[in-house]
Amino acid sequence: MTSEKIPPEQYLLEMAVQNLEYCRHYENQRMGVASSAIPLVAILLAVIAIDQALTRLDLIPSLFIVIIGLHGILMSLRYEERFDFHYSRFRILRDELDEKLEVSVQSLNQIADRAHFAEFPRVSKLKLRYLWSGLHTTVVVIGVTLFMVSIMADK
Repeated sequence: MTSEKIPPEQYLLEMAVQNLEYCRHYENQRMGVASSAIPLVAILLAVIAIDQALTRLDLIPSLFIVIIGLHGILMSLRYEERFDFHYSRFRILRDELDEKLEVSVQSLNQIADRAHFAEFPRVSKLKLRYLWSGLHTTVVVIGVTLFMVSIMADK
């Protein structure tokens, strides 16, 4: 083991990269929740549709669909919070690196951002949180609708 100290710039860079890796991890986790929820919901919808009629027996799979959707919303929000936490750490480390290296990656990013936003003015305004939560909210709406119709079923 050497007693050499690593330069502060290298340490800051490693910490910045580590936080970006956490960001990527949480986005992958969020995608994993959706990727597992949607097939489960599809299976439950197939169970409901197998007899081609909504009955009171369909209350249970409908309730599971609602639970899966609510779980998806909560997990998506939690992973977003973790992403934002690590991304805010990354930004602080980047700014500190900019100061030490006497460059401004932030200003270079702003130039690139303006060009990107000019090319994609509408899509760039969409918040990813609404898209992820919207997917799971749709699952909840489907589940609640099926649940309500099942309650009103005569059989």
